Amino acid sequence: MKKNKIERNVVSLPLQEVGIANYPDSLDKEFEFIKGIEYDKDPNPDDPRIQTSIDKFILFRPELKKLYKFLQREVDSYVENILHSSTKLKINSSWVAMNNNGGRCEPHTHVSVINGCFYINVPDDKTPLILDTYNCLGVREGFDISVKNNDLVLWDNKLSHWVPSNKNKETRYSLAFNTSYAEQFEFSLALAEAFNNPNSDVKNIKNNKGEVPSETTDTIIKSLHSNNLKTDKNNINKI
Repeated sequence: MKKNKIERNVVSLPLQEVGIANYPDSLDKEFEFIKGIEYDKDPNPDDPRIQTSIDKFILFRPELKKLYKFLQREVDSYVENILHSSTKLKINSSWVAMNNNGGRCEPHTHVSVINGCFYINVPDDKTPLILDTYNCLGVREGFDISVKNNDLVLWDNKLSHWVPSNKNKETRYSLAFNTSYAEQFEFSLALAEAFNNPNSDVKNIKNNKGEVPSETTDTIIKSLHSNNLKTDKNNINKI
């Protein structure tokens, strides 16, 4: 009996769209400011990692106001023109990553909707941003995103990302940020105030519905400090 030949085809669905934009102006003043801020200490100099700024809401600083406006406009454009949505997203937490010689960043995701990374000083093209996708069996495929000074990269938080070891002797600086839904933005501002000013009295902040968060701001701020902002959106979503 003749066997019929099995016809097999594969339909490739589009990958997540990654947005890239380049800041058109000089960053000399912003770069000097960023080099002078305080950074976390590397807990293991023998196995160096990227060090991040103590201030985890750095884009709310007046020295970065112009850059913040550019980044927020690009987030708006990405949502409207690439994601084809009218949803309003706002930048909330943000920090500078200082990558000295040998420093690297392991694969991870944030607690965010869209992730953003802006490149302030990239010594060479040998330390790309790497975005990972996984199939249903956990098989990984990585995509290298080459970046240069003043580049902004935006991508879906579901994509794991990492940075290989910096082989250059010059320090690499980038600024990363998370986004949340616009209705959570006022709460993010209050968190920023409490994070940067421990004596601030913002315990009774309310969301846009006039509701007080189920957790006190003190509890949330302690969590942000101890977990490096990983619980940010989890706590905000409780309001």
